[in-house]
Amino acid sequence: MAQIASRRMGVGAQLQCLGCGQTVIVNNQAQAQAFAAQHAQCPNQPLPVDPRYYGAGDLVARVAKPVARRMGMDPNCQPCAQRQAALNRMMPRVWRR
Repeated sequence: MAQIASRRMGVGAQLQCLGCGQTVIVNNQAQAQAFAAQHAQCPNQPLPVDPRYYGAGDLVARVAKPVARRMGMDPNCQPCAQRQAALNRMMPRVWRR
């Protein structure tokens, strides 16, 4: 089941399916539930990141990986990769390459 991200807007809320990337602005709970039901079968995979930009996860990883190495930890561990992907989904265009 795909996750639905939401953000408050002036007139309602903006919903985004993290599986397929479709967004919609809804004004009431019934519209939000209909959108969630429509996207219940979308794959739960990260959206493709624009290769022309660094995402927030990429920028955090540039700092966190050397720190992890210095502390003797594995900088390429699964939780680190999940954090990087989640931050990239939230903020995919932070810095132009």
